[in-house]
Amino acid sequence: MYVWVIGKAIPSKKNNMYGSFEFEQASMLAKHGVKVIYVGLDFRPIHRWRKWGMHREQFGEVCAYEFDLPIRPIPFFQNKIEQFFCRNLYRKIEREQGTPDLIHVHFPALRSYYIHEEYQKRGVKIFATEHWTQVQRKELPHWCRKNLNWFVGNADVFACVGEPLKESIIEYTGSNKEIMVIPNIINHEFRYIPQEPKEHFSFIGVGRLVQVKRFDLMIEAFARAFPNNKDIELVIAGGGEKYANLKKQIRGLGVEERIRLLGVLSRAETAQEVQKADALICASNFETFGVPIIEAWACGKPVIGTDALGFLEYMNEELGYIVEHDNLPQMIDAMKNLYERREQFDPAYISEFAVSHFGEDAVANQLIALYKSVMGGETV
Repeated sequence: MYVWVIGKAIPSKKNNMYGSFEFEQASMLAKHGVKVIYVGLDFRPIHRWRKWGMHREQFGEVCAYEFDLPIRPIPFFQNKIEQFFCRNLYRKIEREQGTPDLIHVHFPALRSYYIHEEYQKRGVKIFATEHWTQVQRKELPHWCRKNLNWFVGNADVFACVGEPLKESIIEYTGSNKEIMVIPNIINHEFRYIPQEPKEHFSFIGVGRLVQVKRFDLMIEAFARAFPNNKDIELVIAGGGEKYANLKKQIRGLGVEERIRLLGVLSRAETAQEVQKADALICASNFETFGVPIIEAWACGKPVIGTDALGFLEYMNEELGYIVEHDNLPQMIDAMKNLYERREQFDPAYISEFAVSHFGEDAVANQLIALYKSVMGGETV
């Protein structure tokens, strides 16, 4: 079985790990015996500085191609322009690697459908997985709506990462086609490592430092929940446009000694920080999924999340707490309750739950069964 996985970019610390989830899925498939080529298509605007043009890298069993050109946004001709550059890149990969059996397109609303329609007419199967928050918000420009409608209506399989996103896609497109929900995976770096007992307690927050993630609310809640307890700290891993504002907020609250901003970390470094922490907090007011939550669970950590997560059906009090998004009093109470109940959480159970639902084997087996089914092989 030969598959191209189409993502946003080859992830690195320089691009804030842009494209990490798609690339990790490609790597996961390769570990399970699928021949995989990873293709990163980065057409973001010019202020997202990176090296332009095409390059190729080898990551173990995964050969990765990336094409970078700042051509967004060009509202009226976006799909046509991307089609031109995608066609040239795809033809180069075909010459060097052969024609795939299946193309798995992540973030299909962002991908020009024309080139994928051409490949489908040649007998290549098209599998699409939507993750994008803007689709769930139903705030797409015209060219993205065209792409989404085509993929929903014509892809051999269309999937998304959570039930709320699925409902938005159905409402947005009016499609009655089956849309599957396939969760994101847990990176192998995130695993349970028993920790030695320690005197202090550490919360961690992980994600891009942007407004929708509400790290400002997390910081405010922490400062109010534990105003005088120097044995409790909060660390935040991630970079983004709100970094300076959050730094200023921390100084203003006088909690510099107990709240640390770690900046952008690699996946391995992030995993190490989660493993050292005692619990994870996600204060986001909008999510298509919520990967930091399942990664923390895999490390055996209880969590505090909001009702904006894309997999609320899995939550229970053995795993942590859910609060209303943008609700400061509830977040304060949840932090206090989790700290007071900290001895009652079972790290081994939490980790086993995460791996059984979101681990690489669980998700890979589901995907590979679907690939085989759509190609006329084994059924699901």
